[in-house]
Amino acid sequence: MSLSKETSTVTIDHIPVEIISKIFSYLKTRHRKVASLVCSKWRNATRCPSFYRTLRLHKGLYLDEPPLSLFQNSYHPFSVIIFDDIDEFTQDISEFWKVVAESVRELHFRSCEGLDQFELCTLLSHLKNVNKIKITGTNSINNAKMEKSFENIKILDISDTEMPAWYIEALVGSFPKLQELNLGSYTYDGWDAPEDYVQNISTTAKSSAFGDWVKNLSKLAPKVTLFYDYQIVLRTEMILKEFLEIPNLEVRSLNIKVEGVQVNALQNFIEIKGKHLQKLEIPDAQLLNEKHLELINNNCIKLKELKFCFNESSNVPVIEKLSNLCNLTELVFAGPEPEPESEPFEFNFTGKVLQFKEMRSLIISNVKLDSNLVSFKNLLESCTFLTELSLNDCFINSEGLKIVYSSCKALESLHLNCNEQITDNCLFFSNDNLSINDLKYLESLNLNNCCNITNQSLKKLKFSEIFKLGLREITQISVEGITELCKNCPSITHLDLNGCASIDDDCVEIITKNLHQLQDIDLCGTKTTSKCFEFITENCMEIKNVNISYQPPKDSKAAEILLQKRILHFLSALAMNNICERLVIPDLGEI
Repeated sequence: MSLSKETSTVTIDHIPVEIISKIFSYLKTRHRKVASLVCSKWRNATRCPSFYRTLRLHKGLYLDEPPLSLFQNSYHPFSVIIFDDIDEFTQDISEFWKVVAESVRELHFRSCEGLDQFELCTLLSHLKNVNKIKITGTNSINNAKMEKSFENIKILDISDTEMPAWYIEALVGSFPKLQELNLGSYTYDGWDAPEDYVQNISTTAKSSAFGDWVKNLSKLAPKVTLFYDYQIVLRTEMILKEFLEIPNLEVRSLNIKVEGVQVNALQNFIEIKGKHLQKLEIPDAQLLNEKHLELINNNCIKLKELKFCFNESSNVPVIEKLSNLCNLTELVFAGPEPEPESEPFEFNFTGKVLQFKEMRSLIISNVKLDSNLVSFKNLLESCTFLTELSLNDCFINSEGLKIVYSSCKALESLHLNCNEQITDNCLFFSNDNLSINDLKYLESLNLNNCCNITNQSLKKLKFSEIFKLGLREITQISVEGITELCKNCPSITHLDLNGCASIDDDCVEIITKNLHQLQDIDLCGTKTTSKCFEFITENCMEIKNVNISYQPPKDSKAAEILLQKRILHFLSALAMNNICERLVIPDLGEI
């Protein structure tokens, strides 16, 4: 069998836009945005409705024929609808509900103050597959007691709402097959129901105590799992005891103060409720002893976020006692806020390397690191897949940064705020072949208030994928360093130059002509004048937030007029392009 001499060539142009859209669906949002700049076909592919599983409806939106046809042609239907600041439905949109009825599983109401039970019932009657309702920023639902019940609702989330307690009871009573009630960090403000509601309910508890209200809520729905994130510091054993008396209550987030709580009371609570904890914060961690740590280690195995706040030094080897917490994704150590002439806070993290394979974020602040680098190294080597590292005000030196460069190759975000010890030689080592550029996956770098950094560092920074760069209050950088920075880091979208006294209009011109994806720039406290408006207007088509400080000389009327004209030109250009969302000019306020 002979092969044909003519072979067909398939290029990207032959691939249907639906297939390209499917490929793009695996990209991060920012990478899709870059892909959309290649050509019109790719731009259309990135705008395909298949990317948008969540539909947001806001006040003033009219659901006319074009949106309907768009939704009908979408091969990946919506699963979540968000109602944002909608007081009432003034249109007959029953046809719209028919289009999305089969796919919608979740409704989210944000600040819908005018919503009433009739409209909610109507919605749920159309959207019969909805099994989750989330209400945030909404103080009330008028006539909350539903006229009929809905057995398909399994999850009710009111984690960020200010609704009165009796409203929540009314909603729970309307969903007989409810399985989960997420109270989040709900702030209970008493049980003050109107008389017409009180007459129609069977519950008799109208106590002002939070614990009593939660107990009655659990009686109203005994098969419902109550999730609660207790953000207020627990100081009394009474609250711990109240929580223990509610069998279907799962506390997922807890802020507990060790002082004043007996070990036995804490032990009872942790042993029974600790298995559901996902977030734990201890504001007086210096009082922890080995018994406390053993309790946490043996019972809080689902813990994902752990924060220790120290008011004074501690010798307890905290990390070594937490070897069972293999699900930790975020670990925070916060020392006391530094005071003038006070000794820096020192802390011994760990004496050995453990395994925190799920750890993604490590945050250390106000802790002196340069005196205990072995302990710091062991901690970093325990976090194999760390993607975010924050070392704000940590007195970190060149040796400490060498450990970071060699141990944290997968970092995507690095924060080094307020470390005056960091110099150009700390970022780039000439003898060891180590530098900050070894962190090849870095997307966000924060060097704010690292005042000893100069143009030499900016010239050497080379990150093809870095998006956010903070250089606030670094007064030794100028147009020389900015020029090389823009060439070597072309993907920057957020740039903070607040307080960089040597930055002028020439710098802004270079920035705007080279950083084509720039979305956010802070130029307060720089030498920029109103001329920078022109550069931003002409070159930054993606700009969303601008912070500029410029005041013309008070004795120059011409300068004032020029400034006003340029501002108006700047605003009109941005408005026509529909790009800028927020502009801040001191003395003028937010525009």
